[in-house]
Amino acid sequence: REMVQAHGGDVTVCDDPSSYPNSSKFTKTIVAEKAQKLASLDGLAVGRTCVDLGAGRRVAGEDVDPAAGVVFAIQVGDAVQPGGAIATVHTNRSQKTLDEACDKLLASCGWVGADEAVDVKPVISHKVTSKDGVVDFVIPSCLSSA
Repeated sequence: REMVQAHGGDVTVCDDPSSYPNSSKFTKTIVAEKAQKLASLDGLAVGRTCVDLGAGRRVAGEDVDPAAGVVFAIQVGDAVQPGGAIATVHTNRSQKTLDEACDKLLASCGWVGADEAVDVKPVISHKVTSKDGVVDFVIPSCLSSA
């Protein structure tokens, strides 16, 4: 909410995402086939898949579809039960694009057994500033899950 506001966005969308006017023609929720825990996620593969869905550009000037993308229901370290949601995928391109994206997203996930421990590392550990050099990164309250 704080980040949307800081960028001049409509914060009411944070309170009620369904109020966002754009919706995609093709949507699928990826569900777990067995009990497992997400141990790793290939961010580059996820990013490239989002571009395939229309949520990013391959070349400058290419249109970006604001309704396309991936919403993960879990994060690294989370367990999911059979039938539990892993992610919901959105595109306006085609059913084939949607199905291929779901396969790529599943392939980008590293899984362990639901009871196994996962060493969850911070996404960002340090920042570089012109004034202070390299300093520890403190997660802003708007991004903290605590």
